[in-house]
Amino acid sequence: MSLFREYDIRGIAESQLTNEFCFALGRVLGKIIASKGSSRVTIGRDVRLSSQRIAGYLAKGFQSADIQCRLLVQGPTPLVYFECASPEDSWPCQSGVMVTGSHNPSEYNGFKMVMEGKPFFGEDIQKLVPLVENELARLDPSIDFSQTAVEFAEYNSLDRYVDFFLDHVKIGS
Repeated sequence: MSLFREYDIRGIAESQLTNEFCFALGRVLGKIIASKGSSRVTIGRDVRLSSQRIAGYLAKGFQSADIQCRLLVQGPTPLVYFECASPEDSWPCQSGVMVTGSHNPSEYNGFKMVMEGKPFFGEDIQKLVPLVENELARLDPSIDFSQTAVEFAEYNSLDRYVDFFLDHVKIGS
């Protein structure tokens, strides 16, 4: 089964979504973001145990492509989409990646993406395959991929997310 699917990239966290793979994916996506004239990405993650490691190495890959990263606290997938569409934000960014295993068993994890405010799926995901393979083949041997966790500062936008819905969604009585 291919990791690169129609609507996401998905695999077994510990054996397929290695630190090297996550770094290479971040670097490739970072180059795509830069080619569109942007320099920022928002990264979210779910509560799976592997999500922090995966998000950390993904962020390192983005940073190696000179992309600034905003790493969100643990939250739901729509939080990334909210951040990428939020005009009130003082850190405008329309591209994001959510690290999530979705409905799959706990040993799985993966990536859902939005690029420049639009869903990133189908042919866009399939075009990543040779690019990520090329990055993996060219990884700098001086990079230490042995760390199991990557430390990063987190941005908490959950209150703003909840407030937005409380202000805009009216539930009938």
